[in-house]
Amino acid sequence: MDTIHPTTVYWFKSIDLPHSNSHSLLRLNILVPERSLKEMVLELLVKFTQTLISVASFILIGVIIYNFVIFIIGYKRKRATKSNPTELKKITLIIPVKDEINSLPLIFESLKNIIYPRDLLETIFVVSRDSKRCIEACKKFLKDNGKWVKVLVDEGRGKPSALNLGLKHASGEIVGIFDVDSILPKDILLKVSEAFSDGDVVAVQGVTKPYNENKNLLSKLVSMEEKAYLALFLQPRSNLDLFLPFTGSGSFIKKDLLLKIGGWSETALAEDFELALRLFDNKIKIRLEPKISCQHEAASKLTPYILQRLRWFRGYLQLLLRASKRLITLTPHWIDISIILASPILLSASLIVFLYFLISADINSPVNLIKPFAWSLLITAIPAFFYITSRLRTIGLKALLIIPASAAYWLLESLTALTALMMCLFRIKMEWIRTPKNGVMELIDDDLRGKLASSKA
Repeated sequence: MDTIHPTTVYWFKSIDLPHSNSHSLLRLNILVPERSLKEMVLELLVKFTQTLISVASFILIGVIIYNFVIFIIGYKRKRATKSNPTELKKITLIIPVKDEINSLPLIFESLKNIIYPRDLLETIFVVSRDSKRCIEACKKFLKDNGKWVKVLVDEGRGKPSALNLGLKHASGEIVGIFDVDSILPKDILLKVSEAFSDGDVVAVQGVTKPYNENKNLLSKLVSMEEKAYLALFLQPRSNLDLFLPFTGSGSFIKKDLLLKIGGWSETALAEDFELALRLFDNKIKIRLEPKISCQHEAASKLTPYILQRLRWFRGYLQLLLRASKRLITLTPHWIDISIILASPILLSASLIVFLYFLISADINSPVNLIKPFAWSLLITAIPAFFYITSRLRTIGLKALLIIPASAAYWLLESLTALTALMMCLFRIKMEWIRTPKNGVMELIDDDLRGKLASSKA
């Protein structure tokens, strides 16, 4: 007699057999094995996975459409300005420094060339104690330039801590933040003062542009991403008066307001975004001002790029958890903010959907094989299109090759986002990590290099 297995599902089947001693029929009920429990569980898991993939796909497509609508509505709308230049404002620039000796000459030269009354300018270098050469270089700059320069030494606990130390010693009405790899135009502070002459303006984000875009493929892709981020994301949101985050450099805010809300959070990995959220909580919005621009060094090596993105993504997830109670309210503004903060989750989901399509594709069906690559193309098409159209004068094979390169870039960024998400889920601690800078003087455009060189003469 066969054994009945406990992990197998059975069903009853009736069979009528003729009786040997009569014309009647003998009915037998027998157990017939249908499918094993393992097979049923696997089938349920497959259906559940397919449902999740479908939901994730609809959400991702919805987010793309949402951002596209905001871009269409906001891109052509021009914000009314009420600029009324009066007397110049006193401005304090805070520049955190840690192990960036190669970048210091660039910002030293651009600071010396700034057209602004020195009695209305204060520059505070906050240098990590273990950066001995940077301390010496900043002190020499102080000695050569006098009272408008200050040098403070901190314990190297990260950028937020350095900014708070600088804020304590700031005397300006307006506080500006720059990374040490920044190169400032001569008239930037005149434009800042003009922007703040509008009484409604209390916080401004300028535009940062990479000066080493052409160093290698990675720096070109990072530059492309920054251009797309400015044109497709920041500018339309600013025009529509939506939430706008600080970007970490080229940011300006009134000192009294900054002191009132407590400065920068020293526990936040994305301290600039966290500050923007607290301003939003106080019904204060940041204005994007394209006239206020500076140059900076984009990541051109893989390790610094990954470390930078990991910190950003972990910072977004950290803020998403902190803001979860407010996100439950489902107000339009907080829905918009939640979409921004959830970008690591959305990137991870896009990668999972891509891999699912790739694994489940029928190799005998060319249409199915195209699906995953069509998905990656959808995600990268807009920034790639923006890059190509911005280069129409020199378009050629190299410009066209940026499309598959941008798909690979999306894959790298999605993998980094997924790593950050896993680190968050498994509660792997991450400290504030500075992005290493190279100070690549030879890659600056000829005009700017000439100006810097002439300032030494």
